[in-house]
Amino acid sequence: MEDTLLSRWLENPVNLAEARSELTARFAEGKNDAALRENVRQWLLLHGKELRADVVFSSWLKAGGDRGFIADGLSDWLEVHATSLEAGFILICWLDAGGKRKTIVKALQENLTANATRRETSFLLSAWMKAGGGTTVLLPYMMAWLSVFGWTEEASFVLSRWLDARGNKTLVQGVILRWLSVHGEVLEADYIITAWLEAGGDPSIIESAVVRWLSVHERLPQAFFVMVNWLEAGGSPERICPHMVNWMATNPADGRAPSLLRGLAARRDLSPQMMRQALAFCGERASQRGSLAVLTDLCDRPLEDDHAVEALAVAERIVSCHAKGARWSKPFSLRCAACLASLAGHPVIRKGHLDRVDRLFERWLLHFGLLMGGELPDRIMAQSGALLEALGRVLRGGFLEGVDHEESVRMFLAWVADWEPETRAVGMESLLELEGLLPPELFEVARRPAETGQERLERIRSAHEEGSDVEGVILRKTKVGYEVDVGVPAFLPFVEVALYATRIQEPLIGKRAAFSVIKMNEGDPRVVISRRAVLERPLLEKLRVGDVLTAVVRNTQKYGIFVDLGGLSGLIHASELVAVNNHGSRRFRRGERVVVEVINVNVAARRVNLRPAQEAKDLPEP
Repeated sequence: MEDTLLSRWLENPVNLAEARSELTARFAEGKNDAALRENVRQWLLLHGKELRADVVFSSWLKAGGDRGFIADGLSDWLEVHATSLEAGFILICWLDAGGKRKTIVKALQENLTANATRRETSFLLSAWMKAGGGTTVLLPYMMAWLSVFGWTEEASFVLSRWLDARGNKTLVQGVILRWLSVHGEVLEADYIITAWLEAGGDPSIIESAVVRWLSVHERLPQAFFVMVNWLEAGGSPERICPHMVNWMATNPADGRAPSLLRGLAARRDLSPQMMRQALAFCGERASQRGSLAVLTDLCDRPLEDDHAVEALAVAERIVSCHAKGARWSKPFSLRCAACLASLAGHPVIRKGHLDRVDRLFERWLLHFGLLMGGELPDRIMAQSGALLEALGRVLRGGFLEGVDHEESVRMFLAWVADWEPETRAVGMESLLELEGLLPPELFEVARRPAETGQERLERIRSAHEEGSDVEGVILRKTKVGYEVDVGVPAFLPFVEVALYATRIQEPLIGKRAAFSVIKMNEGDPRVVISRRAVLERPLLEKLRVGDVLTAVVRNTQKYGIFVDLGGLSGLIHASELVAVNNHGSRRFRRGERVVVEVINVNVAARRVNLRPAQEAKDLPEP
C-alpha cells in the first residue's frame, strides 16, 4: 500500500468515510496487482489487529477483492473486535461480497449479543437473511431488536426479509400489525404486505391494511404487485375491485393487466357481480395479449346464462381483434378451442347462439395448423364432442368453398384421428354422416383406429426400418429447419426440404406431405425426416448405369466434385478425374457444365456415382 495513502487516513482517523472511498477505488483498480497485494499483506501483518484495520478489510471486500486473501487476517481481527460496531459493518461487507456464512457465525452472534438493541443492527440482520442465512440463528436477537424498534420505518426491511427467508410468521404477526397501523399509508408498506402474502400469510389478517394502502396508492405501479399477490393468496376480490378499476383506468396500455386479470379469473369463488366485472375487464382489453387466456379461465366453470352470453360477446371481440393470421399463435389457438368448446356446451348458447359459435369456429379452423403437434389440454379433451359437433354444423352451412378450407378440415380430421378412442367417440358418428359434403378421402383418417402414443412411435420406427414413407403436417419454421407432426414431433432440416440446389418457393406451413424417416435412434426422442428423399426417389429410379448426362458443378472437394443432375446430387470421385485431368492441370469451376456418365446408383443410400463421359451427343439438360 502506498505510504502517502496509508499515512493520510492513519493521521486523520476522523475522516474514515473518505479513507474508505479512496482505498476502495485503489483496491478496485489494482486488486490483482502483485505489488499492491504484497503491500497490503505486509501492512496487515503489522496493524491487522488494530480496530482501524476495519477500513482496509471493508474497502478490500467492497472493491471485489479476493476474500481468501484477507480471510485469515479478518478472522484474527474479529476475535478481538467482534462486539464493536465496526465489526457489524465488516460482517455486512463479507455477506454482501458472497463470503461463506459459516465462517462468521460466531462473530455474528457475539456482535448481535452486544448490539441487539442498537438501531444500526437492522442492517446486519437484513444482510444475513438476504445472503440466505437461517432465521433460527437470528431469532433471539431479532426479537430483542423488534421489541425496541418494531414501530420504526427501518423495521419494514427486517420484517420483509424475515418473511422472505420463510421465518416463523406467527412470531412477527403482532409486530407487523402494529407497524402497519402506524405506517400503513406510506409507499414502503407494500414491502411488508407483499412479503406477508407471498409467505403464505392469512390475507384476512391484513385486509384492512391492504385496503387502506390501496386507497392511497391504487394508481401507482406498485399497486399491481399488491393486488396480484392479494388475489393469489386467496384475498377477497370484492375488497380490491374498485382499486383494480382505478388502476386499469390509469394504466390502460400496461401489458401487465392480463396477469392481474388472470389472478382474478383463477379464483373459483367469484360472486356474480365479480364475474360480470371480470368479463367487462376482459372485453375492454380484447386487443391485449393474454385477454383470451383470461376469458378461457373464466369460462372453465359453470356459468350463469347471462354470463355465458356476455362471455360469447367478449370472445367475438377478442377474435375480431386477432383476425390477422400473424396473431394466431399456438397458445392462442389452443385457448380459443378450449373457450369455444366450453361455450358451445352451455345450454343457453346451444339454445339460441350456436350460429355465433360456428362463425368463431370457422375462423379458428382456418388457423388450425398452429395446433398440430401439441399436447391436447384437458379442457379441450373434456369438450371434444362440442368441437366435432361444431365442425358438423359448419360443414352443413356450406363453409367449404375453397381449397384452403378443405385442407384445414383434412388437418382437423387427422388431428381427431390421433385422439384416444374415448375422446373422439363423442360426436364422431354424427360427423361421419356428413361424408356426402366432402371428398370421401377426407374421412379415411377419421375412420382409422386411434393410436396410443407408443403405437405411433412404433409405426414411425417400423417405417424407418422398412424404408417406407410417413405422412405429416409442417407446423412451423425454426432457425435450422421445420417442426413437423408425423404422429410424433419430428425435425425437417432445411437441406432435406427440397431437391438438391432447388430454391424453395412454395408455402410450406400447414402443408401435408410424405416424408422419409432418416434418423431415429433407440432412446433418442428426436426423429429426423426428409422430404427431399421422397422427391428424389422417382428420379433415382429412372437412372441407369451407363446413362450419359449433362451436369452442373456445384461444389469441389479434395476427394471429388459434386454436381447437380437436375435436382439430384452426384459425385465424381477424384480417382475418376485422373485420366481426363492431365494430372491436375484441369480445374473445374462452380457453375460449369460437364458431361458425365452414371457408373453406380444406390436408391436406398441416395447416392449417384459418376465419371467424366468420353462423348457428348444429344445429351439431356440437367
